[in-house]
Amino acid sequence: MAEVVIGVGGLDSSDSRLAAANALYKYSGVLDINVSPGGEEMRVRYDPSNILARDLEETLQNEGYSVKWLRE
Repeated sequence: MAEVVIGVGGLDSSDSRLAAANALYKYSGVLDINVSPGGEEMRVRYDPSNILARDLEETLQNEGYSVKWLRE
């Protein structure tokens, strides 16, 4: 198991936070997602044998969110 913290722009409502989490949960390798109360960052636990952190970043960008940084 691995964990990544992603700084995300555009998570300004509970609906947008839920939509972003659901976009990542479509991958079987994503185990858990925690979004900070202010929506500035997401902490994602995942199985690196199923998905890479960069795939998570790309998914968020494809959903229209800006990824400010990625810390593995």
